[in-house]
Amino acid sequence: MVIFILLFFNFIHYVELIMEDSITYFKLNREKISSEELRYKDSEHRLFNLWNSLRNYLDNDNEVGRICK
Repeated sequence: MVIFILLFFNFIHYVELIMEDSITYFKLNREKISSEELRYKDSEHRLFNLWNSLRNYLDNDNEVGRICK
C-alpha cells in the first residue's frame, strides 16, 4: 500500500510538471514572457488550476496546430 501511495504521488507530481512546462512553452511561443521568466509561477500547485490555464491555450486550434507542425 505504501508503494502505491508513493507511486501515485510521483505520478501527480509528474503531471503537474508537464502541465507547468506546457504552459511556459505556450507563453514563450506567444511572447507573453521573456526567457528570464521561464518558471511557471503558481504557488497553489493544484492540478485543476493548472489544467484550466493549459486548456485556455489548447482551446485555440490555430495555436496548437502551429506548434504541432
